Amino acid sequence: MKKFYSLLAAMLFTATTAFAQTLGVTVDGVAMENGKDYTLTFDDIKTVVPGAFEVHVYEMKPEIMVSSSVAQNVIVTAEDLDKVEEQTKGVSQICFGGDCEPLNKNNNFTVTKSAAMEAGKSLDTQTHINFGSVIFYEGVVFDGVAPTYPIQRKLKLTVKAGAEDISFVLTLVCDPDNVLSVNGISTDNAVNATTEGIRYNLSTSGTLDIYSANGAAIMHKTVEGNGTVSLSALPAGVYVYSLKAGGKNHTGKVAIK
Repeated sequence: MKKFYSLLAAMLFTATTAFAQTLGVTVDGVAMENGKDYTLTFDDIKTVVPGAFEVHVYEMKPEIMVSSSVAQNVIVTAEDLDKVEEQTKGVSQICFGGDCEPLNKNNNFTVTKSAAMEAGKSLDTQTHINFGSVIFYEGVVFDGVAPTYPIQRKLKLTVKAGAEDISFVLTLVCDPDNVLSVNGISTDNAVNATTEGIRYNLSTSGTLDIYSANGAAIMHKTVEGNGTVSLSALPAGVYVYSLKAGGKNHTGKVAIK
């Protein structure tokens, strides 16, 4: 009887560990969930190389981190759902396991990369959307093509190890002339920030705090159910919001013009 119990316990332990989640993916610190769509918005993003020839490279570059709680081989697949490779509309690429590869028509806009990950470690898994570059010489445009706004690109990312996978769609938006939020990620339909206000759809009550760009408290409200907190009375500027409800903290920035 004792041997049977030991065998049963071993079988239960094996079954438990077999179904334990070992993978994790975050985008700008937000945990990604399998099967969900996410939107990440940017204002005018530039990487500047100073000098006599000043180079401005425009890019959308979220921080994507893949983590594994056990040592295993992890596979990342990136697919450009828009299938675009024009410089002014954005050239996408995926980086994982030490190098980068563009998503273009040569690989049907889908790239799969793998890496052997250590237990408890994370790997930087960057997706870059580079959309145009301009070279200035002493303040005058010398060469290059400026991007055409708005830029919106949709990528599907799948992280897989064994029978476990996390797949999600990441929409990246950049429009400096009509900024709804600045480097803000919308993880679900619970909170949506626009220049008109903070719209919320909650299953429980929560608290909304709004701060100025320098950290000064502007507003504190208790919210519940569905509704909108108007921002129309606020002067022009960039504000930070934090809505805490149901054990989650939805944060971001909104620009008022």
